Amino acid sequence: MAVSPSTSFFDVSRAAHRRARIRASLPTVAPAGFDQINDQIDALPDPDLLCAEERAAAMRHTARLRNRIEAYLTGLAGAADTAGDSRVLGAGTTGSLVAIATGSPVAVGSGMVNTANALHDPPVVKGCLGCRQHFEAHVYQILAHAPAIDDFTSKQAAIVGLAKLTDASEVRRVLQVAAEADNPTHLDLSLISNAPNAPAPVRPGERDVGDHRNARRGRRGDPG
Repeated sequence: MAVSPSTSFFDVSRAAHRRARIRASLPTVAPAGFDQINDQIDALPDPDLLCAEERAAAMRHTARLRNRIEAYLTGLAGAADTAGDSRVLGAGTTGSLVAIATGSPVAVGSGMVNTANALHDPPVVKGCLGCRQHFEAHVYQILAHAPAIDDFTSKQAAIVGLAKLTDASEVRRVLQVAAEADNPTHLDLSLISNAPNAPAPVRPGERDVGDHRNARRGRRGDPG
């Protein structure tokens, strides 16, 4: 007689159970417009039926649409943090709410909230996030190096212009050079993370605003 595997093999943490319960309680009816977007995606041509030139063009346009969706998602996270949605929905911190709603790790949700909040100050960079030419990776590199660049506000437009011309890795390299020139003590987090036996760096966005508020009250933001 076959023996069923022990259910303990599939045990998950209490925090994961809690997130699953919250996820099940979240509204499922989308605002107007989302059904139409889904229908339009379903109507896109089969990649196997396209020629090489058509696939290349489709990849480019798909990436632009992905970037606009990511920008909108970041805006949702920021608005949720400002309005205190996580308290209304009993989800702990805003980072936890974003993670639960999107099926992402909590650190990713908190990072999205942190990006949205960081974009309150540099309006030119905020506009860059939503434009078709830029991925969130570009904006992350700009925000990561901005504190070490002297008079960053006056250089925002030029930096965004740079981002329009190249990929995120080249943006990181150029901004790293500028940051080191202005502030020799500035450290490149990506280089640290690639060093042998180096501890994982705490990148911008590891905690959201709700986490910091709760830390000041002497407890973690995510009780799960």
